Amino acid sequence: MEVKDYWVQPKIILKNDTTWQVQIYIGRPGNEDINKHFEIKAFIAPKLNIKEGDVLKEWPQAKCSSEMVEVIRK
Repeated sequence: MEVKDYWVQPKIILKNDTTWQVQIYIGRPGNEDINKHFEIKAFIAPKLNIKEGDVLKEWPQAKCSSEMVEVIRK
């Protein structure tokens, strides 16, 4: 939350029971971002063609999205 960039994460894995999961990466490698706050959202059918590793300046427009979740990297 200290930076206004958004990093695109890997695509989600859909399960047969209509749930999904994904492993995401919080912060930069090493200890630089320990105890920092981050926001996470999931998007369905973003209007832009985005891929893992892209850096965005704002949340993408999409068909729908999850609620925002705030996490602290430990």
